[in-house]
Amino acid sequence: MNCQFCYALPEKSQRSLELSFKDFTRIVDELDSLGVFAIQLSGGEPFLHPKIEKMCDYLSKKKISIYLITNGLIIPKNLKKFNNYSIEQFQISLDTLDPKLVEELRGKPGCFEKIIKNALVFRTKLKKKIFLGCVLTQKNKEQVLPLLEYAHKNKF
Repeated sequence: MNCQFCYALPEKSQRSLELSFKDFTRIVDELDSLGVFAIQLSGGEPFLHPKIEKMCDYLSKKKISIYLITNGLIIPKNLKKFNNYSIEQFQISLDTLDPKLVEELRGKPGCFEKIIKNALVFRTKLKKKIFLGCVLTQKNKEQVLPLLEYAHKNKF
């Protein structure tokens, strides 16, 4: 994805910036010793990280709450396994119900239908509360109410 408002780098250069699992555990251990009780995993896209399951497992064993934000385009192979982790909030980014505007804002043709489809899969297969997250911009500010109505109607 190439979101207009995203601070992350393009996908091809993100891999070199990813934390190794060793660095991740060292940092989590330091944060845990300071009393941190919640950590947000976002991106880019957390499901692209090759160790995302190990990261969630490690945080859960430390009893650290996880707030996970995804763009909704990837469903992990072992999705149901995420029910076992200490994920308190599972958020899928959806900025409007206008497919063309979602594709414009997110910079990926065809992404709207996949996000909607995958959001319903996440909601069905995870025993977690699934939230829809919206980045407000000048382009979608008038479309927030229909998005809220959709979220309420579909139990997000």
